[in-house]
Amino acid sequence: MRKSYGAMRFQPSTFATTEVLVYGGTAGGVAAAIAAARAGCAVLLVESGAHIGGMMASGLGAIDLLRFNSVGGIFREFLDKVRHFYEGTYGENSEQYRLTWGGVFMEPHVAESTLDQMVKAESLVQVL
Repeated sequence: MRKSYGAMRFQPSTFATTEVLVYGGTAGGVAAAIAAARAGCAVLLVESGAHIGGMMASGLGAIDLLRFNSVGGIFREFLDKVRHFYEGTYGENSEQYRLTWGGVFMEPHVAESTLDQMVKAESLVQVL
């Protein structure tokens, strides 16, 4: 079932105006939409599928990362939220938390849920 991300509901013949259009709800598309919204722009994020997150939310559960301190911005925020999910759900001393390697390895549903929360937190982003 398709998720609802906001009050905006479109019919096939509906026209919309927006300041920024992002086509593709991959992790990069989601980050672009969030960045534009945080810059004060109205954003329409268009995803043809029923889920956002691309490969991270579809089974790619490992991020190629040699140094954790080499990332920042929205991607770092995402990794921190993933880490906090596992830490809060299973505990810092749990095997589940240890296996995330600080949030770099995650289950697809955790990646999708985290990206969903990040998008929903931005009032200027609407998902179609």
